[in-house]
Amino acid sequence: MKDFGICSRCGQMTYIAYDFCRNCYNEEEETIHEIKTYLRTHPRANAMDISSGTGISISKITRLIKNGMIV
Repeated sequence: MKDFGICSRCGQMTYIAYDFCRNCYNEEEETIHEIKTYLRTHPRANAMDISSGTGISISKITRLIKNGMIV
């Protein structure tokens, strides 16, 4: 779903997909992929473990979980 609007992450006015511009959307997808890869090898990891293992902030991890991007 692409519409013209403002990216909720960087504020750039452009075509957006899921509230993000193309660059932020790609970064978000990479982050999700990194977390899922970590979880495949550490299936019982919690947010703190994921953050320590990947360098991704706990707030970003919990936001992705709340938004249903990681289950």
